[in-house]
Amino acid sequence: MAKRGDEDDDKRPTSKDGDPEGDAPEQEDEGEEDESASAEGDDAKDESDEDDDAKDESDEDDEAKDESDEDDEAKDESDEDDEAKDESDEDDEAKDESDEDDDANDESDEDDDAKDESEPLAASSDEEGEQEEVMVAGQLGVQRYVYSAFFASVMLGGFILGRALETLWERVAVSDWAVRNIPAVTGVPDESKATYSFIAAGVVAVIVGVYNFRKAHVRRWAEDVSTELLKVKWPTRKEVYASTVVVLATSAVAVVYLFLLDRFWGFLTDKIYGMGS
Repeated sequence: MAKRGDEDDDKRPTSKDGDPEGDAPEQEDEGEEDESASAEGDDAKDESDEDDDAKDESDEDDEAKDESDEDDEAKDESDEDDEAKDESDEDDEAKDESDEDDDANDESDEDDDAKDESEPLAASSDEEGEQEEVMVAGQLGVQRYVYSAFFASVMLGGFILGRALETLWERVAVSDWAVRNIPAVTGVPDESKATYSFIAAGVVAVIVGVYNFRKAHVRRWAEDVSTELLKVKWPTRKEVYASTVVVLATSAVAVVYLFLLDRFWGFLTDKIYGMGS
């Protein structure tokens, strides 16, 4: 049987190349399949390459996106740094303001210290000024006021004494005893009596004034009085006006109050006495 099979195989027709004629179409089909498969493989490879290219592009996009994210992060960090810098600048400004406040406080303290130091100096200067005023007044003003006071005293004393002598002379001149015993005195006219009286009174007043002025204790007393009067602070025109207004207003209120009180009690007593009668 095997031998017959081999013979059948030997009797099968063959191609020019020595291959069996029955296998040629199959080989051609296989070649076409291989070519189509190869083409499909190439297409698949091309698609794979395209996919790889797309993947590469996607990777590049991802990388670009990552770089963009990194840039955004860097920008955020830069913004944070700017904010931190702004906060630092604000802190520096606040510190500068605090330093300025401290400097102002220090200057104020220095001014207070200077003021405290100047107050004793001012007080001492005021005291010295008062002492100088007193000294100047003692050297110039006081003596002038003392002389003026003695002169006024002499004039006033001479006037009062002259009027007194004139009155006394007129009374004596009309008496009978003076007419009989001293006719020269009673015979002087009235106009001359006043003149002679004031002359005599003036001479007496001058003598008394000079005598008192030559006394040390009297002159010292007059100087002390003048010195104290120089220390008196007289009110200003505005103060006098305000005080006058206050006095007048108070007096007007008191007058109105007393008037109304008098009218009220008068009305009340009239009613009481009227009821009794």
